[in-house]
Amino acid sequence: MTQLVVDMPPEMYEWVNKQAKVLGKSSSAVVVDMLAMSAQEPPSLPPVDMRAYAIQALRDAGLLVEISQQEKELAKQWTMPLEEIRAALGEAGGQPLSELIIEMRR
Repeated sequence: MTQLVVDMPPEMYEWVNKQAKVLGKSSSAVVVDMLAMSAQEPPSLPPVDMRAYAIQALRDAGLLVEISQQEKELAKQWTMPLEEIRAALGEAGGQPLSELIIEMRR
């Protein structure tokens, strides 16, 4: 494959790197895809993985934190069926979580 060195503004370089993260591709692959698209008639937009895009946006905003390996192992050990959890929460009484959240937001 032939190599090409391109000078670009820092903002564009950052944008390409963010797109690469979201799409799970290398920066070079993103640039090649963009060049290929611009050569097509009519131009088309690349497919966007909205789930990956949303996850990356949440990470960038500091609103998503990965759980630790220890937490993942603990989750695998959880064996209580959903029906049993619902029954236990129903017996506990008190205000539903959704109502508590609404109150907290006011």
